[in-house]
Amino acid sequence: MKSALPWLLIPLALLGIWFGMDLTDAHFTVKYEPNTDMDQWCDVSGTFNCTAVARSKYSHISLSEDGTPIPVSLPAVGFFALLALLGGLAGLTSDQEKRNPILALAALVLVPALAFSLYLLAVQVFALKTFCIKCLLLDATVLGAFIVAIVSHGGGMSAVMDSMKRIPKGTLVIALLLGLVVNGVYWSSYSGKVDTQEAKNAAIAAARGDSKPKDDHAGHGHAAGEGHEEEKSLEDLSPAEQEEVKKQLAEILAQARAAIGQFYSEYETFPKKELDLNSFDGVKGSTDALVRVVEFADFECPHCQMAAPQVKDIVERYGDKVEVVFKNYPLGKKCNADLSRDMHPDACEAAVAVQCAGRQGSYWEMHDIVFATAAEGESIGTRRLKKIAEKLNLDKNQFGACLTDDTAWNEVREQVADGKAAGISGTPSFFVNGVQMPSPHPAFVEAAVRRELIAKGVTDLPPDQDGVFGN
Repeated sequence: MKSALPWLLIPLALLGIWFGMDLTDAHFTVKYEPNTDMDQWCDVSGTFNCTAVARSKYSHISLSEDGTPIPVSLPAVGFFALLALLGGLAGLTSDQEKRNPILALAALVLVPALAFSLYLLAVQVFALKTFCIKCLLLDATVLGAFIVAIVSHGGGMSAVMDSMKRIPKGTLVIALLLGLVVNGVYWSSYSGKVDTQEAKNAAIAAARGDSKPKDDHAGHGHAAGEGHEEEKSLEDLSPAEQEEVKKQLAEILAQARAAIGQFYSEYETFPKKELDLNSFDGVKGSTDALVRVVEFADFECPHCQMAAPQVKDIVERYGDKVEVVFKNYPLGKKCNADLSRDMHPDACEAAVAVQCAGRQGSYWEMHDIVFATAAEGESIGTRRLKKIAEKLNLDKNQFGACLTDDTAWNEVREQVADGKAAGISGTPSFFVNGVQMPSPHPAFVEAAVRRELIAKGVTDLPPDQDGVFGN
């Protein structure tokens, strides 16, 4: 039985390779394919959410400011290829004395892998307070392989340490070279895929007439994988890539037109609510506007983070025709006591921080930076909020005192109560002239804005270049 144990390293290594590639593909999906989440089975709650972990700053390593960040899961592919080789060599060696140095080498290379797994687990426990199920399964694979290597060797750790003195140098060199070559090839493929996708995204945006996202806060940084590519157009792509982009764009627009058409056909059936407004709500745009958009949002909510710049763009394009009212609805138990679990632990304090910034005339500046910071996977806890306040030149003593002020916290709690009274079921939730939007996507918000304006006789609307709204 013991002689067959080393063969277990091979299926464990293959499983590790699969997890490494799957997590790397998932990282690519959430970072470079817009408005996409990972597998639904991996996003089961606020506590177990692979997408949130993949969007965090801990999911990648940036070797340079302009280079493509390396997903932390990518090196696992080459590492487990190395382990598969060692497992095969150990399984093919019938002499236990010759097998033990190979098993000792397997245990040796697994030690840093275990240490890195523990580090990432600590990040999920203490920094993110969110777990990636696939990451945990990969960690379990590393631990399982280490146990198999030790048990297969026998004699305990002292015997393994003794065998390390007899590790064949040739086997060590070949194993390391294999790992490096596999990772090098995989990294080359991955980075090329990123470059192509970024070029496609830029070309699609250019074809749709979308402006490049503005960096309103110089020195704040970009989201991982963004901002280091020069602006591209269709002409910068190969003919095959151009055709693919055109096909993707046509599919996106066809789906959008169909969705907006159905939205308009059902518009009269959407519930309409009388929403209470507070003097401390965030307000942007003209108070004489014909259309009022009310948003309930959470600063740690990924979909809220994606929606924020799009809502800002709607206000800018529609000018004094639209007023936006922002209400906090954090999914944190400190200010939303009815929650069964603390989904977003820092969201309440972030909401309070925005209210506090508003007292010093910087409500929307703080709002935008907190959303941008969270979207980059950065913490929005107390220390970061105070640093943002310093960047905005707020009075730090006044701001610090406000963060613990019952009045500011009660403002957020009152906004939460407004959301409950309106019957919202998640964030972001939008109301356009009181009409509750059935989807959190800002495209439906704009569709409703246009419909409301047309109903009031307004004809001077921003151009609908893609014919998505049909008006």
